[in-house]
Amino acid sequence: MTQANTYSLCPPGAVVGDGEIQLVQEAEKLSQGAVNSWYESTRKQIEEHLVWLHASVDPFNARLREDAFRIVESRRKRLMDMNSLTEALGFPLHQKNSQTAVSISLKKTRIVLQPPQASPGAYAPQPELAEKDFEDILHIISNMGLTMEKSPDAYENMKEEHLRSLFLAQLNGQYEGRASGETFNFEGKTDILVSEGGRNLFIAECKFWAGPASLTAALDQLLSYLCWRDTKGALIIFSKNREFSLVLSQIPGLCKMHPLFKREEARSSESNFRYVFHSPTDANRNIHLAILAFNIPPMQRA
Repeated sequence: MTQANTYSLCPPGAVVGDGEIQLVQEAEKLSQGAVNSWYESTRKQIEEHLVWLHASVDPFNARLREDAFRIVESRRKRLMDMNSLTEALGFPLHQKNSQTAVSISLKKTRIVLQPPQASPGAYAPQPELAEKDFEDILHIISNMGLTMEKSPDAYENMKEEHLRSLFLAQLNGQYEGRASGETFNFEGKTDILVSEGGRNLFIAECKFWAGPASLTAALDQLLSYLCWRDTKGALIIFSKNREFSLVLSQIPGLCKMHPLFKREEARSSESNFRYVFHSPTDANRNIHLAILAFNIPPMQRA
């Protein structure tokens, strides 16, 4: 327990409440004189300990701001030195492969906006996420999900927001802090948002599989977050079911039954799905959506 530099071996005891200190004395026989004497003695001891505490805390608080700035500046310098070293090497660095790490390039990637092909309609083409950047983002998410599958015991007790933070950390490491979580967009707060120059480029939602209805609800939620200019997104599904194949077999049919479904595209793996939906507000506006499913079942322990 932290204590002042000056202290006594028999400190006073009390219960600290909301704006008050409660003193409790118990004895078989209590008299007014004894209670008053005990009260005054305890009060003086508390005041004395407060004086000792201030003597230790006040100097610490006085230099806290200076120490915080010094530590932050030191870390900023180390990070800048490391970035300078990485850029000067002339070749990419990778972390070693392990069950608890994902190999990603330390060289920062800048998202390049490009005008899309003009489609029939009376609107001007808007900048959108290049297909290569879309694939790169999905690749980073897939790598993180595969890492979870290799060590499910490390993630089985994590909630959605904790798992989302792991994906955000990987995306920010690659896209220089452009990924954010729980960000307001259109009709709600999306789990993952990658933006560039004030333009939303990629939106994703993280959900636990809780049956077919949960996937339909998640699709409704994600599509409601996409405004007319948002054309690329992903739904990240975490399944705790041991029969993961059964979960995967239900996804295509549920997606094709959705009222905004337009077509299915080529899958990149047996647990990664690609679809085209149309905007909830414009049937001519395509939304490219990936569904990435990962299996993190509870571990069987003896």
